[in-house]
Amino acid sequence: VPSAIKPVLNVIIPITAIASIVLTVLVGHSGAEASWKNRIAQTQPAVLEPTSPTPTSPASPTGTINLTAAEIATHNSRSDCWSIVRGNVYNLTSYVQKHPGGASVIANICGKDGSRAFTNFHNSQSKPNNVLSGFLLGAVDSTISSGVAQKVTPPATPKPTNSTKPTKPTNSTGPINLSTSEIQTHNSRSDCWSIVRGNVYNLTSYVQKHPGGASVIANICGKDGSGAFTNQHNSQSKPNNVLSGFFLGAVDSTISSGVAEKVIAPPAGGSANESGEESDDD
Repeated sequence: VPSAIKPVLNVIIPITAIASIVLTVLVGHSGAEASWKNRIAQTQPAVLEPTSPTPTSPASPTGTINLTAAEIATHNSRSDCWSIVRGNVYNLTSYVQKHPGGASVIANICGKDGSRAFTNFHNSQSKPNNVLSGFLLGAVDSTISSGVAQKVTPPATPKPTNSTKPTKPTNSTGPINLSTSEIQTHNSRSDCWSIVRGNVYNLTSYVQKHPGGASVIANICGKDGSGAFTNQHNSQSKPNNVLSGFFLGAVDSTISSGVAEKVIAPPAGGSANESGEESDDD
């Protein structure tokens, strides 16, 4: 090597060595730093940013309820009983146990359309319609407040007074006119008369014997039961034969009180169950 180059090499070689050392340290530090950062990130718990809670709808008593058929179907028990009658919805919960014909009659229409059952038993009679109106919630598919829906409405019909309640004749030996007002006085299970197709029948002895249950007969005591009887039996011979055994007379005809007070048994040929109702009774 020429003597002129030696001084230059003596400077370059140390500088190159120092640069190599520095570069090696820097590269090693960078790799170690990246490796340890990954390890630290894997061992430390993740910190989640706080989030706002999802709002919930308040159970406000001032909300609204749509009176759809699906909604009515959810109120299908004796303790929560809604029913549809002629396009309107009624809350009958408080009336189930008070119904004169028995709780089962109302329970059968809870959560359902009870129009046919109501019409069969009451048709256009004013008192049942007045009582029903006291439980009105609204028309089907209308919207009401939940406060109205939860309200238990008492029956609207006042108790009868002496001036309006019909009285039975006191003359036990005189004649009795089978008028509509007279039939209305025999309106209990222990004294049950009913009109069927223009004739009057004393059904007192048959109330507890009816295969479909006493409440079925009790519902027509003191009333015109033509619709209910026809809907259940129509022209079936056996029920008509049983009914004929309780005949008193035509509406507005006159009979003796002895005939009226007689407890008439079913016609000969067997008990009421054997010679009477067929298997599709109420």
